[in-house]
Amino acid sequence: AGGGGGGGAAAPAPPPGRPIIDSVSGQRTASGDFLTGKETVDIRGSGALPNGRISVLVDGLLAGTTVADANGQWTYTIARLPDGTHAISVTQTDAAGVASAPADARVVVDTTAPPAPLIDGVADNVGAIEGPIAQGGSTDDSTPTLTGMAEAGSILRIFDAGTQIAELLVGADGRWSFTPAPLAEGPHSLTITATDAAGNVSDASQPFSFTVDTTPPLLE
Repeated sequence: AGGGGGGGAAAPAPPPGRPIIDSVSGQRTASGDFLTGKETVDIRGSGALPNGRISVLVDGLLAGTTVADANGQWTYTIARLPDGTHAISVTQTDAAGVASAPADARVVVDTTAPPAPLIDGVADNVGAIEGPIAQGGSTDDSTPTLTGMAEAGSILRIFDAGTQIAELLVGADGRWSFTPAPLAEGPHSLTITATDAAGNVSDASQPFSFTVDTTPPLLE
C-alpha cells in the first residue's frame, strides 16, 4: 500500500497594493478632500506597479484609464467636472487582471467667482470735522477707515489707483474694516476685489474716490 500526497490548488496571488493619490489640481491634503476653481482636474499619483494600469472612476462611473511609468507614478486628467462635489476612486490592475482596493478622494469644483465687494463707508476720524467722507470729497485724515461687505471668508485685496495696498480676510458675517497706512496728499481712487477659497477672483468694486488734504489754509 502506498500513500500519496495530494497537491492542493495554488493559493491565489494577493491583489496589488492600493495606489496613492498624491495631488489633485496641484493641491495636496492629508484629509483626501480637494477644492479647485478649475473644471479641468489633474490627478497625480504613485504607488502603482511599474507600467501598471490605473483606472479612474468619478462618481462611480469609469472616467478612463492610464498607465503608470517605470517608477509607479501616474497622471490622469479629467477634461471637465461640473461645479459640485465629486467622488474620485482609483484602482490598479495587475497582469492577471486582479484589481487593487481603491484609493478615494473627494473633489469640490467651484468655478463661480464671488460677487463684487462693496465699499459702503469711508470715515474721517481726525480733525475738527469727523464722519463720513462723500464720494469725490476731501478729508484731512490720511488714515480714513474703510468698511464694507464681501463674500464671507474671502481674501480682500485693496487697491489705490491700481496699486495693491492691503490684503485682509473677510469675517464670517461678510463685514470687513480696514485702516490704511498714511495716504499721500492728493487724490485717491480705492477699489477692492474678493478671492474665494477656490481661487476665483471677483470683479472689482466700484471705485471710491476722495482727496487727502492735510494742509491748513493760509492765514491772510
